[in-house]
Amino acid sequence: MLLQYPELQAVAVARPRVLDQVTRPTLERYHLLDRYQFRPGSYYEVPLETDFYSLIYLGHLLHSAGWELSRRLLLRCREALCSGGQVVVAEMVGSEPRGLDYESNLFDLNMLMFTESGLVFTARELEDLGREAGLVVERWVKGPGQYPVLVLRAP
Repeated sequence: MLLQYPELQAVAVARPRVLDQVTRPTLERYHLLDRYQFRPGSYYEVPLETDFYSLIYLGHLLHSAGWELSRRLLLRCREALCSGGQVVVAEMVGSEPRGLDYESNLFDLNMLMFTESGLVFTARELEDLGREAGLVVERWVKGPGQYPVLVLRAP
C-alpha cells in the first residue's frame, strides 16, 4: 500500500529480530524505510495511540494466540482505530464442518502440538471475535491465496 500511496506512514510491531532481519531489509529494498516506525516487542504490550490508526493489518497472528489472546489483541486494535478504521485479518480459515479442508486441519494439528493454545479459527469464529471486540464485520475479500481475508471496521 505504501508503494501506491506516498502519503501513507506505517508502524511495524514485531519481535526485534523479525524487524531487523525481515522487515528492515524489505523496506530498504523498496526505499520505504523512512515511512516506517519500528516498535519492537509484543503485540499485546507495545504502546499504541488511541483512536488514531486508519488500518491495522494482522497477518497470521491469531492462530498461534488462541481465544483469549486473540480477544485481547482485537480489543487493542479496536481501541487504536479511529472511527471507520479497519482491521484486516489474514489467517488460514478452518472449514465448517472442520474436516472438509485438509490444509487447515493439518495446520490446526500443528497448533495443537506446538503452541499453548493456538488453533485454526473458522470464518464464523473470526467474525465472532471481531464483534466481541466491538468491531463490525465488513466483508471477506478473496485474494490470490487459498483463504480470504476478513475486513473488520470500527463503528
